[in-house]
Amino acid sequence: EFRASWKDMLYLTVSGRNDWTSTLPIEHRSYFYPSVSGSFVFTELLQSKNWLSDDVLSFGKIRASWAKVGKDTGVYETSTALWPVGTYLNGVIGVGNNWERGNPYLKPEMTKSTEFGIELSFFHNRLHFDYAYYTNDSYNQILSPRGPQSTGYIFCSINAGNVYNKGMELTISGTPIQTKDFTWDIGLNMAGNRGTLDGLPDGMDVMYVTDVQYAGAQAASFNRGDFMAIAGTEWNRDEAGNVILDKNGMPTYSTTLSAVGNRESTFTGGLNNTLTWKGLTFNMLWEFRVGGDVINGTQYAMDNAGVSQFSADIRNKPLTVTGVDADGNPVSNTWEANKTYIFNGVETSGYNIIQNYYQTYYPKETRNYITEVNSLRLRSISLSYDLPKRFLQRIGFLKRASISVAATNLLLFTNYNGDPEVAAAGAGVGGSSSVGFDYCGVPATSSMSFGLNLTF
Repeated sequence: EFRASWKDMLYLTVSGRNDWTSTLPIEHRSYFYPSVSGSFVFTELLQSKNWLSDDVLSFGKIRASWAKVGKDTGVYETSTALWPVGTYLNGVIGVGNNWERGNPYLKPEMTKSTEFGIELSFFHNRLHFDYAYYTNDSYNQILSPRGPQSTGYIFCSINAGNVYNKGMELTISGTPIQTKDFTWDIGLNMAGNRGTLDGLPDGMDVMYVTDVQYAGAQAASFNRGDFMAIAGTEWNRDEAGNVILDKNGMPTYSTTLSAVGNRESTFTGGLNNTLTWKGLTFNMLWEFRVGGDVINGTQYAMDNAGVSQFSADIRNKPLTVTGVDADGNPVSNTWEANKTYIFNGVETSGYNIIQNYYQTYYPKETRNYITEVNSLRLRSISLSYDLPKRFLQRIGFLKRASISVAATNLLLFTNYNGDPEVAAAGAGVGGSSSVGFDYCGVPATSSMSFGLNLTF
């Protein structure tokens, strides 16, 4: 690593690293990855030339960086293991290949990242701005997608898929009020990311890196599409967007999964306020989210079981389905629960037809259970008090003492029917990468705590 600076104004860092790994083939075991970063504190130049006073712009810096990072794979990924000796059909004793095929041609996974940023402080550091734009390009990724079992295997580690992320981060903080006894600090942070995928092998248009699937939807990444996509089914429509109905007047649908949503938020952020008066400190943190689809598997499960409020509301109400027939002619049918109709050539009660529609046809339009989420949450609120020093001096053996009370998850305002955060808990209840999938998860619970802190 090489570091250099000039007059507390220009900074440069260059580094390089080479790794050797035993988990990759011999010809790819060694890989090198460098990085370079630099910054320019332009206020040092402006103020040294008396071109700028720090009364307005106290500090200003621009920065840029580029880095390349390598990554190897897990053990035994290059070889195919055998199952232990066992008894198979007709009592034959033998061995068989494991369901995961080894790949002796694996290369190290690489990620190239860039970042450009600017930092500004005004009015003797009473107001701060920090903005960053970044890109991350991960290529030769080592993946284990599901393949056709006709190959003799279920999984095979391969170098495929380029994941490209780009985004921005913004932080604004300041101290609007500062007196001898009172201080108000406020901070706003916002971030947004866009992730896409390309470079999958020929014939592979979608990659499922997890088994997460609820309400007919799956977590998926589409080639030349969104990395955090939702794959689901759709009703068939004509060019004008009209639903194509079958002979019974029910929607026809495709059984092929396609991209029906994107789980990635447009942006997220938080607003933090801290008020201090003498020894009393009050803090309040709000968090917000704009955009990003969530599949409501909880609603689906309750609807399918007939125990949701939605199913209670529609159970005995007339059902009207409109669209076009196979020839493009407009069609509209209405069924009432207390009447009978000819359905598939059989006399059927309207109640059963309505139930069949919501259990069979309605879920085939996966978007019926997708919500583009907006939310505002009061994440935490706290109040603490530091006992005065003159009081502690009377006691003698205490250097510091404070009491506090805090609460979390007190308020939630959202257009989502539930708590959207239950779908953002990483592994969740559906396996890895279940972000964006809500299936009977436990909502964030409110809590309250009291504290006493003593320093001797």
